[in-house]
Amino acid sequence: MKKTKIMAAAFAIFMALQPVVYADAALNKEIIALELEIVKMETKTGEYSKMPAKQLEKKKAKAKKDLEKKKAKAKKEAEKDKKALKKDLDKTGKDIKKAFD
Repeated sequence: MKKTKIMAAAFAIFMALQPVVYADAALNKEIIALELEIVKMETKTGEYSKMPAKQLEKKKAKAKKDLEKKKAKAKKEAEKDKKALKKDLDKTGKDIKKAFD
């Protein structure tokens, strides 16, 4: 019986953490894609090799601005997720304590 309670507790914690792991996957993917594009621009590879310097700088500045916005949004989402996770873990902890009583 005790093993079952421990397994249930571990599963409850895992399920509480699950949404946080996958919540911002799309946003992280966009951030990584923008960072990769900026690196391509700085090394002048691919489509950026034949682009005029002025146009390239303009495009790079826009990409950096977009990147900063995405990072700020990701930070905001992480704070929101952190608060939700804390709330869920508190509830899970109470449920586990109740199960062992």
